Amino acid sequence: MEWVVSDTDGGRLEDPGVNGQATSKERVWMKQQMNGELDDARLVEGLAGEKSVFKRRADDTPPEHSPQQKPKRLHFALDCSASMYRFNGNDKRLDRELQLAIIIMEAFQGFEHKCDYCLTAHSGDGASFMLVDFGHPPANAKERLQVVLKMIANAQYCVSGDHTLAAAARSIQAVTGAPADDYFTFLVSDANLSFYGVTPSELARVMSQDPRVHAHALMLCDDEEARELCAALPAGNGHLIPEPNQLPAVFQRIFMSAVLKAKM
Repeated sequence: MEWVVSDTDGGRLEDPGVNGQATSKERVWMKQQMNGELDDARLVEGLAGEKSVFKRRADDTPPEHSPQQKPKRLHFALDCSASMYRFNGNDKRLDRELQLAIIIMEAFQGFEHKCDYCLTAHSGDGASFMLVDFGHPPANAKERLQVVLKMIANAQYCVSGDHTLAAAARSIQAVTGAPADDYFTFLVSDANLSFYGVTPSELARVMSQDPRVHAHALMLCDDEEARELCAALPAGNGHLIPEPNQLPAVFQRIFMSAVLKAKM
């Protein structure tokens, strides 16, 4: 899967799926094994003294460059908390997240057969406010604008509070709700978590709960707390994105890592 940055769009992802390759693994019978279940088809060989007459179930990694049979599923949990709106005048954090959302929606347009995605918002009002559901991406600029306006309204009028951990847990649960070639979740946050008693270790525990899911945290700032949160996550799963145009390079690393892991 290749991700190309457009020079004219300051960081748009031009090709999120056209060169995608399969990464999912299927359970198959591995024959001529030294242990496992006795293979009925090799009873004669066993009587003749052969030792590799067993079979066992194992993951079968798809061949390199094999096409996807199912779309990849991606869930983005966006931070639309009160602090995003309150401090936007200081560092434009909400503006930057809105740009991030537009980049994501524009990137996947036309590639729904390769990538099925969902956008939700988390804030003091709750852990999962639907913005874009799986299988129903915005079809045009007007519909993408409606998504952005919902994000602004949620951040402006929500109560103070934090549901980041619950948002991460629901994101992982939602993304695995249907068969897919691979699963990815992206928790977007302004890293203002210590104020609500959320520790880096708690975030790491929640985001590591399902080994099927590539769970990543995208921090909208580059301060000490954001770096501590990223450091607590498995290597390569925490990312500092103070500027939206850094997203394409981050995605390129994430998906390349997923392809390499599938070959192991």
